[in-house]
Amino acid sequence: FVQYLAFAGVLIGASVYQIEFDFGVPQFRQVFQPMLIAAAAALALVGARIFMGRGAALIAAVVAIGLRGIVAFVVAPVLDAPVNWFALYLGAAVVVELLALTPLYKRPVVFGLVSGLGIATVGLWIESLWINAVYPLPWPTSIWPEALAMAVPVAILVGGCGALVGMVLTGQRLPSRGIGVGLVVLTVVAIGGAAANGLRYDVPQNTTASVTLTEAPAADGQRFVTADVRFNPPGVVSDDPNWVTVLGWQGGLQNERGIFNDSLEQVGPGHFRSTQPMP
Repeated sequence: FVQYLAFAGVLIGASVYQIEFDFGVPQFRQVFQPMLIAAAAALALVGARIFMGRGAALIAAVVAIGLRGIVAFVVAPVLDAPVNWFALYLGAAVVVELLALTPLYKRPVVFGLVSGLGIATVGLWIESLWINAVYPLPWPTSIWPEALAMAVPVAILVGGCGALVGMVLTGQRLPSRGIGVGLVVLTVVAIGGAAANGLRYDVPQNTTASVTLTEAPAADGQRFVTADVRFNPPGVVSDDPNWVTVLGWQGGLQNERGIFNDSLEQVGPGHFRSTQPMP
């Protein structure tokens, strides 16, 4: 069990970079999230399957869910702090386990590379069902082309590195030094290139937003309002944006747990309004 716990810990540790999306307070572009999920899964689950054998990827994912679930329960309902969701990695684990039943498993590095591809495609699609159901900021369809362009090469190469980890732990003979070093170098380059793309953004010029606030019923001396937002020019917001939200935090309001997040409803071109009163 300690070994499963160790790889669950690797999975959880590699997931820390996603935490802003878990809480719904993103600081970077949403295309980072699928890449981060795929990379964490490729490293931990491929390594777990090679090191511990059949079922290890699924068990590691389930143990990670249990640990993070306990923490999330203690943080939110018990301590009345912000609620956070987290990736389940079950789809990725199933992909790894199924591929391990094929002859690819006899060639660990190739198995890791192909597993990374499966994780970044089928695994991410399965994960998206969970994310779109419970996360504060679901994935719009418009995210997929760029997200896959970032996640696929990263996950393939990280999967290869995960295979190397598993081979070391099981005492298997590693590939030649050139292949091993080359794989690690390519992985670093792929991660750097994907990160550079994710940090790229364009700030619209000559764009304004008019916000009209309307008082809403409140209690205990607290003030709530609803917002009517109009962007000019109206076409500055795409038909399928990543998010258009109102975000607030640390308000100390009852039942808000420190974070308020409202995805605005579109009522016309460039015209959005609140779906609930905001503090």
